[in-house]
Amino acid sequence: MKIKPVRALLIEDDPFIAQLVRKMLDKVRDITFDLVHADSLSVGLEDLEDGRFVIILLDLGLPDSSGIKTLNKVYAQASDIPIIVFTGQDDETLGVNAVNAGAEDYLIKGQTDSKSLVRAIRYAVGRHQAKETLKETTANLKRTVEELKKANQKIINQQKSVIEEERLKMLLQLSGATAHELNQPLIALMDNVELMRFERKIPDKLQKYMQSIEDAGQKIFEIIKRIQTIPQDKIESDDKDNSTEDPDEKISIMSVEESDADFKKISNCLTTFIQLDLTRAKNIKEAISLLNVSSVDLILSEYFLSDGSGLDILKLLSDSKLEIPVVIIAGQGNETIASEVIDAGAYDYLPKNKISEKSLFRSITNTVEKFGLEKKIKLTQGKLAEMSSLEREMKQAQIQLAEMSTRDELTGLYNRRYFIESLKRELARAKRYKRNLGFCMIDLDKFKDINDTYGHLAGDVVLSTIGRMFDEHFRQGELICRSLFEGSGSFSITALSACGIAQ
Repeated sequence: MKIKPVRALLIEDDPFIAQLVRKMLDKVRDITFDLVHADSLSVGLEDLEDGRFVIILLDLGLPDSSGIKTLNKVYAQASDIPIIVFTGQDDETLGVNAVNAGAEDYLIKGQTDSKSLVRAIRYAVGRHQAKETLKETTANLKRTVEELKKANQKIINQQKSVIEEERLKMLLQLSGATAHELNQPLIALMDNVELMRFERKIPDKLQKYMQSIEDAGQKIFEIIKRIQTIPQDKIESDDKDNSTEDPDEKISIMSVEESDADFKKISNCLTTFIQLDLTRAKNIKEAISLLNVSSVDLILSEYFLSDGSGLDILKLLSDSKLEIPVVIIAGQGNETIASEVIDAGAYDYLPKNKISEKSLFRSITNTVEKFGLEKKIKLTQGKLAEMSSLEREMKQAQIQLAEMSTRDELTGLYNRRYFIESLKRELARAKRYKRNLGFCMIDLDKFKDINDTYGHLAGDVVLSTIGRMFDEHFRQGELICRSLFEGSGSFSITALSACGIAQ
């Protein structure tokens, strides 16, 4: 598989420096660079309009612009591309200011070789991609949170509307009443009012009273319809993962180094940085022992060890599922080793002859920052997964709420109101398509005797069993409802079919 070249834009007015950078990049074996050179800021900005650059190398001392304002102009046009700035040997403060202003890193002219340049590019691109991924993931999380807030508010509004009904249910249950016991006489009352309306000789005043009775009955019916148990799952917020790290907390570093002289050099380089806590292991065996008894934020490991290599340490951490960033240090620069350890999961590679206070501290800070960004991305993605699961549960709860408003609690069949709505719809459809409509009303005579003789619990069992029996034996496409037309203690199940069976 052919690897796509890394397209880089170099904005540098000195042709010697430009040629030197090109030669440095050409020496890299595992990466091919497509370098575009611009000798002024204006030309560089024109090249940026073409886009598709992976990295920008920017000189802060150009003939048509200099200093931080040069970076600001490039950053304004290409904020989505990582930028590494070049400064003179006396302008290191300018490099630090540039990083604070948005650059990913800075390099000092005259002190940069091929390895340090490529390493800076690797880090800049990786760190920038991690930041962009975190921004995108955070934006997705915010959108999901807003959607969940809306869905949650909808659930809350629905729950508020049934609080009074739930209180009423508790009182009714304490007094020995159930919803269907109230429902049966209420339906009888409502149906009798409907029958009385067919009588044309009703006085106007009586008609007015009947309307008041019907309105009151309708309100009671709505309350009874909601007297049912709604399972509620407690959604607990877990704030354990939201703890913030103390910026002044010390960084624990373990150096795996056999040579006393080399460890002393590393220790001397880090002495001035009080926020770093350095411990030592002479080989992999000692490193394992230390990891078992103490936590480590970062490992600085010699590549060649008496009981293995830096690759063995990386494999050990991976197999043990220990998430600890590793920086590999070797006796001399070797691009093959550098490529191998980076591919195996190391965060950086440093030759011993290039170690200094600045280079070592920069490698440590870059590694800790990149590792922290990756952890935040994983944490955010985990939260998104949790929120997606919560969203599915909320949607399921909404479906259950909608279903409970159309189902009879005891039999599981559709209720009378749903039947009336369906009947109107099926009548209109039958009329439109000139089809017959089948209607079957099944009555349970003397059902009141069962309640009076054996009690309401026995009656409930009878109703539930009959409802299940009809639901299992009716054909698909036929509507079965518990209509609750009351008359002398009877119980009715209504079946409606639009299959043209009635002749």
